[in-house]
Amino acid sequence: MRLAFALGLFALLFFSFASAASLPGSYLVLVSGDCSSDPAKCVGLTGTGSSPQLSSHIASNTPLGSTDLRGPPSISPATIQRVLAQGGSPAASEPGFAQCLYDAGKQSGIDPAFPLAFFKRESSFGRAGIAKSTKGIGNVKGSGSAGSYKGFRAYSTWCQGAKDWFGLISGSKYYFGGSHFTLEQILPIYAPTSDNNVLYGNGGYINGVAGLVSSWRNSERYA
Repeated sequence: MRLAFALGLFALLFFSFASAASLPGSYLVLVSGDCSSDPAKCVGLTGTGSSPQLSSHIASNTPLGSTDLRGPPSISPATIQRVLAQGGSPAASEPGFAQCLYDAGKQSGIDPAFPLAFFKRESSFGRAGIAKSTKGIGNVKGSGSAGSYKGFRAYSTWCQGAKDWFGLISGSKYYFGGSHFTLEQILPIYAPTSDNNVLYGNGGYINGVAGLVSSWRNSERYA
């Protein structure tokens, strides 16, 4: 009985594959997973069209809720631009900024979804606080390519500010250079509680950034 069932299941899958492959623009996805938690990972999904609906920008092995900043881009330049525009960010009107953030992330090995979330958390995408004057996406103290403004790194463009942020996180001994790769490891240093930052809990910095990244990845995955 079990052998007959197994043979029947194999025949069904084979027939589905053959049928899908014979139709122009059709595809068959054969991957394992739990349909209840991720519909894109069900076994034997078939459909029609030029490609599956799963976006090519998110790496298939990147969990939506991962807090490790390292990895390939999980969101596209189009998603970055959409998020900025919907948030009323002045960076949305800078030509090429979304592509700049994407490319800088790809080159540094940092998923650009994270600095986008830092940008949101620090200044509502450049709409509030010191960032309106500095064009810094992360409100970093010190001197930037355009000097310093009230003790914070300043830049001529939002793209310059983004590139400097990637360089800080990937190169500093306090972050990647010190083997600190996750939000839980980085944020207590980046935004210490001694500066009146709330890191933990529902309204905390860690959960806030993680939630934004997860939601953007999810919208990208099923775009």
